[in-house]
Parts: sequence; structure tokens; C-alpha cells
Amino acid sequence: ALACGVNASAQFRGHGASDGHTITFGPNESRDVRAAFDYLAGHGYTNIVGYGFSMGGSALLYAVPGLPHLSGVVLDSSFADFGPLVYSVSRRLPLGVGPPIVGLSELYGRFEIGVDAADIKPVRFIGGISPRPLLIIQLKEGQSASREDILKYMDGKIAKWWMPDDVVFVDGIPHTATGKILKTALRDQFKTYSFPNAAA
Repeated sequence: ALACGVNASAQFRGHGASDGHTITFGPNESRDVRAAFDYLAGHGYTNIVGYGFSMGGSALLYAVPGLPHLSGVVLDSSFADFGPLVYSVSRRLPLGVGPPIVGLSELYGRFEIGVDAADIKPVRFIGGISPRPLLIIQLKEGQSASREDILKYMDGKIAKWWMPDDVVFVDGIPHTATGKILKTALRDQFKTYSFPNAAA
């Protein structure tokens, strides 16, 4: 963590000189992250930025919902979903070795650390550090729809952390000379937009 020019690093449980011998690749380590940030905030540090490398990035993402005093996040080489990562690594092993490795990792997760490897998905918490999208829609002439209609239609079709925070309808969407959406114009148009659940 970086706070007011101070660089503070912490070792996770089961690493280095810390106690413990098991790791959960993010879920339990997030408690260590929160403890470190609470310590800094409790000692008057502000503008705290978290830097997480590899599994540290996973732990940082898991911790984000409980870090209201976090000013920024840097993720370096973190994985998004542990399941596909294990599968990808197992495919590089000699023939016949991969499947047992995947099976052992699942058993280890469930019985040794109490975490299902398939549920270790730090990408779910991206929404806590990145603004959710504002869905801007231009309806076809003669068509009608509400915000609720759109969100209900999208529900279950995309990941929940991809769902927009709000939906707005416009008469027209600006385009460039080549027909692409003019994103800069949309950003200017909605730069002061207030989301329904935004803090006052």
C-alpha cells in the first residue's frame, strides 16, 4: 500500500515470516489486506493506493468492498478466475498428469482451506473499483422501453459485474464521419451525470 508517500508492504498468512501454512488465493488473504489498510487509515494516512501483484491482486480485489478509504488500485498480473487458470496450467503438464492435478486442487480447496476453487473469481469485485457503465440507448422510431425492461432483459445473459448502474434513453447518438460512435461527445454529454444510487 502507498500512503502519503509512505510505501508499506505486508506478508500474507502462510507467506514469509507470517504464521499459517494454507493459502486461499485471495478470499482469506483479503482480511490481511483490510487489516493493513485499516492500520494505515487509523494512523491518519490518507490517499491510500493499493498495489497487488499476482495473488496479491486477487486479495486486493476481494478486499475492495470493505475499503472505503481506498483512493486507487493497481493490479499487476493478477488472475481473474482461478478455475480456468488451474486448467490452463494443467494443460502444459505431461499427458495424463493434468486432470489429477485439477482434481487435487479442488479437493485441497474444499477440505483443507474450505474454499471451492471454482468460486475463486476476484473479477467479480472489479465493479468496486471501476465505475459501472452507463448504458445509453437510442430506440428505433416507434419503439418503447423502460430502464427496468432493459435491465430485466440483460439479467442472466451477462455477468452481474457487467450490469450497468443505470440506463438512459437519448434521441440520437453522435457518430464520427466514418460511422463510429463518438465517445468523446458522449463523455462530455454525461460527465456530470448523477447515478441513482450515488452518495449525496
